Amino acid sequence: MAAMRKKSENETVKENDSSVLFGIFEEDLIQTRNNKKQLGIVTRAYYQDDESDDSFEDEDEEEKLEKGKVEIGWYSMNSKWNDKDTEVVNESTVELVDRAVMPGHIVRWSNKSNGIQKATVKNVQVYVDLQIVGTNQIVKNINAENLLPLSEYRESNAIVKGPWLGNIQEVHYTLTLVLKNKARCIISGEDIADLVDITDQRDEDSTFYCPDFYPGQQVQGAPRAFKEAKYISGVKPILGNQRSVKAIVEKVEVSSVDVEWHVSGYSGDLDESIVQPSNILSYQDLQSADVSQLKHFKEAHLQVGDKAFYVLTEENVKFLKPTKVPANTSVVTKRTGAGAAAAACETTQTDDEDTDEGADIEAMEEDSDYGSETPSALNSTSQPKSNSLGSTPSNGSGRRGGSRSRKKRYSHLQKKRKSRYRPFVNIEAGNKICVEVCRTRTVANVEWQDGTFTSNVASTDLFPSENLDELEFFPGDYVIDKRVDAEAQEVTKYGVVQTADFTGRICNVRWLYYTNDPTAVTVEEKIEEDVSVYDITYHPDFSFRPGDIVVRLSPTDKFAIYQGAKDESGNANRLSSVGQVIQVNSDGRVDVVWIDKRRSSIIPSELYSINQDDWDGSEHDYDDDGEFDDDVIMGDLDEFPEDDDGEWETSSETSDTGAELRNQLSPLEDVIQRSLNALIPNTATDVVVGAPEETTQLPIETSNETPLSEDHVIGMNRRTVEFMNALDRHFFAPVNQQAQNEQISAPQRQSIDDEPTDMSPDEATKSCFQTLEQADQSHQFYSTTCLPINPRKYNAAIMKDMRLMRSHLPPGIIVKSFQDRIDLLSILITGPVGTPYEDGLFVFDLQYPDNYPIDPPNVHYHAFCTDRLNPNLYQEGKVCVSLLGTWTGKGNETWTSKSTVHQLLLSIQGLILNAEPYFNEAGYEKQRGTVEGKENSRVYNEMALIKMIESLRNMIQRPPKVFQDEIRQHFQEKLPRFIQRMEHWLSMEGASSSTNSDNNPQFPLLPISKGFRVTVRREMEKLKNMKGSTT
Repeated sequence: MAAMRKKSENETVKENDSSVLFGIFEEDLIQTRNNKKQLGIVTRAYYQDDESDDSFEDEDEEEKLEKGKVEIGWYSMNSKWNDKDTEVVNESTVELVDRAVMPGHIVRWSNKSNGIQKATVKNVQVYVDLQIVGTNQIVKNINAENLLPLSEYRESNAIVKGPWLGNIQEVHYTLTLVLKNKARCIISGEDIADLVDITDQRDEDSTFYCPDFYPGQQVQGAPRAFKEAKYISGVKPILGNQRSVKAIVEKVEVSSVDVEWHVSGYSGDLDESIVQPSNILSYQDLQSADVSQLKHFKEAHLQVGDKAFYVLTEENVKFLKPTKVPANTSVVTKRTGAGAAAAACETTQTDDEDTDEGADIEAMEEDSDYGSETPSALNSTSQPKSNSLGSTPSNGSGRRGGSRSRKKRYSHLQKKRKSRYRPFVNIEAGNKICVEVCRTRTVANVEWQDGTFTSNVASTDLFPSENLDELEFFPGDYVIDKRVDAEAQEVTKYGVVQTADFTGRICNVRWLYYTNDPTAVTVEEKIEEDVSVYDITYHPDFSFRPGDIVVRLSPTDKFAIYQGAKDESGNANRLSSVGQVIQVNSDGRVDVVWIDKRRSSIIPSELYSINQDDWDGSEHDYDDDGEFDDDVIMGDLDEFPEDDDGEWETSSETSDTGAELRNQLSPLEDVIQRSLNALIPNTATDVVVGAPEETTQLPIETSNETPLSEDHVIGMNRRTVEFMNALDRHFFAPVNQQAQNEQISAPQRQSIDDEPTDMSPDEATKSCFQTLEQADQSHQFYSTTCLPINPRKYNAAIMKDMRLMRSHLPPGIIVKSFQDRIDLLSILITGPVGTPYEDGLFVFDLQYPDNYPIDPPNVHYHAFCTDRLNPNLYQEGKVCVSLLGTWTGKGNETWTSKSTVHQLLLSIQGLILNAEPYFNEAGYEKQRGTVEGKENSRVYNEMALIKMIESLRNMIQRPPKVFQDEIRQHFQEKLPRFIQRMEHWLSMEGASSSTNSDNNPQFPLLPISKGFRVTVRREMEKLKNMKGSTT
């Protein structure tokens, strides 16, 4: 392990070493490679930085990171002022010191020689080095579990009151302060925001800023805060024109907490579960026994720069220097409330000269009128220099050097310096002192996918797995079986993964059953082995990771766990409603530690897991009493409009005055007629596409030149062709073939040119673009009418599209338009050669919007398989591509008024349906070329092929009516080749990507996993049995 650790610590140097995974991640603790060994926290890393994604473009965004760069927040134990600005440096200039891993995180070995499988972090142990605040002394290697928080309540923390779970929005404090003249006052409310820590003046935007107050802390603030304060002892000072007033914090109390409540669990008390608590918890409420916070795994959140309380031990004191109270020290005694042990809060006056403070800060102290004590002499040595954070020796003797005038200037400033308060820290065993974490060391216990455990693994030996595919399983994951029809089963079946084979893509699963009662679960003793990951999927409701917050839904464990348990009064204890997950057992039960520290094993149907990410940024309206506004809540839940009249127009809302004229004109001819009307002043009228309307026919002068013939567009008579040719002559110049080809990017041209075809160009053109008389009602946008905002531009742009598609559609794309609905298109795209989608078919419906071509068309994808077979094609029909505005693009990737549907179709065929669709996912392009990226891309292609088989089978059974003939013909020609190709790949057991063969896949697929072969063989048998359906 020591040798492995040494190698891991040097992993950043060996970026080219294929045996070591290289990378620096956010929240990593690093240090410089030079002799200074400056510590810092990674605030941004390239692979995790959304701003570095080329898909985004915003001039206001912060600077994007380049590959190989990281942004560091530098840490200094002696920092009294603002940190250095965060700095962007090369990864190669820093080395990893500690890595922040949390329970539930997915990791792998950073050294691949230890294995490539992944693991779940079950628990962590954090050891810290602590600097005693106010001194330069450090206590080393302390278990973080021994630290106490400065404040019991922190913003965003989970809080529980009775059965209710919420998170803290804001904490309100009351401070008791001791001024220099021994007066004691209480400050609360907004005045506290004016107080700043003197010895730690990091900016609130600093990586290491600590907003908490603690007894013994030195603060200063504007005089107005002290004028409004409540004085409880001593004489209220006369506050003149001072720029600031200094004081010592004697006592910190939480006066109230603002809470947003999220959910109520079962506790046995129905009334309590229904009635939501107030959103403002007072000091008295917080003292109640039913208010508490979830603190399990709390130490895992510590990082460098955090402050806490620590109780010194005898062992600590042996290695620390004892401190003595200087002769000129003024002592202030701090006393807490009744019944609490009194503690001393001592301060010292020193002559420390701190050149970092500057003239402005000294000016704040110059005119102080309320202090009665005499400043120390300038060269006094009454206080050791080591007690000053970041101080430098006084240079009153003039050793500073430089010109005479400069020396005189500094001498002038030194005469104005006054003594500074310093907290005296009593180094004795048993004393609770304030400390700052100055170094961390994290070790983890992990469970690997094969079910084995490794304890006390250094976090630097682990590599975070940021991007898991949808079929990566771990012990304890709940799954459902896709091989059975759940709706046809009387018994509900789900499983819990026992082990997973990362390379083989198979799992061992224990199945569980229940009938009507989900709490009456039957556990199958026998474990099913070698279940393909492609035959299972994550359970939609059961997902539990270590550290997850859960609430109880039912009381079935009441007697098993709490039978006979009673409180101090002899009353039966109520059930705890909120807890945190420890682990999922092999029998499918979840180990939970409840808010009252008791533990139990619960079946998953009795628990509800809370997604804390949903808490961020949520806003709710409260009334003056701190209660939810019921109208707002009910509005969020129930007041969804059944129909938005302003969103779409429907056919029922349009006028029927011209219904009887529908058959008097050819619908397509009618639209073109109206387009020509727009050319003649004072004759253009609004056009509702998809709805009947009265129109006035105008005589059209035909041309002797007829670039179009009736054969070019099916269903168009000669007069209609002449109309279209007239539009072409008016709006468009001849399209240069070479210029058009230059507009197509290289990847698009390659995917088009590689597609084999036996048709001549003329034959291909005829078959690629067709026009039918009527649109089928199955079209996704058939019932959606369109009212063009500018009919002239609208119709001209559509005619331009049609002209371009009639002459330039590549093989593999078929477009059908409709005479009665010029705003609609149906599209059939064949998967390009050399991709997982080869010989597959993809059906889209398109509608031109009312502001076309300003706005992009609306496109719907018809999915014939469960889940997604491509990151850009969603099962519900969404097509995610920058040209449609469904993904942020830049430059020529965004839709403009000059964009065309032809350009869109080329993007779908050449850019979406590509050889490595995994990298289409937002942000995944950064993984290209990495070890993890290559493996993820390969297994994604396995999934895409399986989904392709499912899609082909369903399309054969239920072909879309508009493309029924084309689909039947396609499968008659291509299905035998597809089956033959798949069977050959299945026979290549043991082959790798380096195997030379002309029949190798032209995209990343080898080596083929065992799970892939199991699923594909079964699915191929189903597909073979359907071959007869294509004839």
